[in-house]
Amino acid sequence: FAEIGNGLRTTNLRANLFMEELWKSYTRPAILKGKFPFSTPPDRVLYLTCVRDLGRIAGALLADGGGAGGTRTLNVASDALTAPQMAAAFAKAQGSACVHKKNMILYWTARLLLPDLYEVMRFYRTTEETTDIGRLDAEFPNALTPLARFLEETEWRDAKRTYEDLTRW
Repeated sequence: FAEIGNGLRTTNLRANLFMEELWKSYTRPAILKGKFPFSTPPDRVLYLTCVRDLGRIAGALLADGGGAGGTRTLNVASDALTAPQMAAAFAKAQGSACVHKKNMILYWTARLLLPDLYEVMRFYRTTEETTDIGRLDAEFPNALTPLARFLEETEWRDAKRTYEDLTRW
């Protein structure tokens, strides 16, 4: 929190990879077919944020009047998994096999033709940002949704559901 000119306290909430992005039409079909094509090394931990959790934390901070004084930025993540662990969560949720397949073709194509996408991919491959999920969970009890629960609650198993269906979640 920081005091700004008019005496209001602010907080910066920083999200990580949104779980909802995994529902997009350029991501979900391949996963449902058994391949999680994500261009990160298999041992790289990815911090995942559920949009709903970000809202819950923002709401809790607002309801508390901003919480404790001082300046603080919160990295918000609901789960931290490697790509193979994410693939295992998809497999369990959809009831069929799913494996992580490092997508280097997309990575290099993006580097040449899609610079914005390339920067996002490079960020996930190289960032040293971390999130203390245990501390967040202690400070905001019941606000975080692990990926497995997110997939269950959003009915990932139902291949007919789409990203747009998440608006009713």
